[in-house]
Amino acid sequence: YAFSLGVTLIGFLVTLVLSRITERSLFQVAVAAVAVSAWHGGLWPGLLSAGLSALGMSFFFLAPYSSLRVENVADVLQLGIFLLVAVLMSGLSESRHQAEKTLRTRSEELEAANQELEAFSYTVSHDLRWPLRAIDGYARILIDEWSSRLDDTARRYLGPIRASTKHMDHLLEDLLAFSRFRVVGRAVAFV
Repeated sequence: YAFSLGVTLIGFLVTLVLSRITERSLFQVAVAAVAVSAWHGGLWPGLLSAGLSALGMSFFFLAPYSSLRVENVADVLQLGIFLLVAVLMSGLSESRHQAEKTLRTRSEELEAANQELEAFSYTVSHDLRWPLRAIDGYARILIDEWSSRLDDTARRYLGPIRASTKHMDHLLEDLLAFSRFRVVGRAVAFV
């Protein structure tokens, strides 16, 4: 409210001074000031500054001067256009503020979901590595200590078991490195 009213007051005073100097109504300066205040302030500050400016303009700039009466149809149209611009700018500004708020909320939700996903991937990669290492260890024991008692088919199956567990271990290591990279990247981004 303070910004909207301040910009409106400055625009109004500039309009008043320039109108006295040039002896012409500089209605556009007041419209620009109210449009800026409405755009920045949102719906209610914009409408308040528009209303106060319309009253001030009808009092100071429109004949009969020092009166709130407006007798000229062109002046009534000017005030109507002025108020319409202020209402439209206020409405657009309010929509923009709501969209920004929604975007911030969605960004925060996405950030929280990413953090949960990173925590999940970190936990899963750690929890899955132990059973993989156990499978690989037992397969290695079978190959090293029991291979003479195993037939060719059993020995042939143990090789792919070990290769698959090593491959899965590499995939989990990559997942773990990715989750560390995301956490470190986020920490660096915030610094």
